[in-house]
Amino acid sequence: MDLVENNVGGFALHFQPAFETHVGTLDYTCMRCGLRVSEHATEMLGRRLERSFHSDPAGTITQLREDQAKTTKLIEKLNRRGGAP
Repeated sequence: MDLVENNVGGFALHFQPAFETHVGTLDYTCMRCGLRVSEHATEMLGRRLERSFHSDPAGTITQLREDQAKTTKLIEKLNRRGGAP
């Protein structure tokens, strides 16, 4: 999630999905933690995030930042202990 300047001189949020798919697979893999999910799950997550953002932008941004910090902390802890199994 980044703040980017929009065409009217203000700022807008830009969300970069953390999931990518590889050739020959139907699953999506999180680039941050390695979680594998289906395409349907990524679409549901995107729709839920969009609805949440439209109903409460400030709360959604705060929650996303908190979740991102928690995830980063967990990934760092796992890496110190040798990574996820």
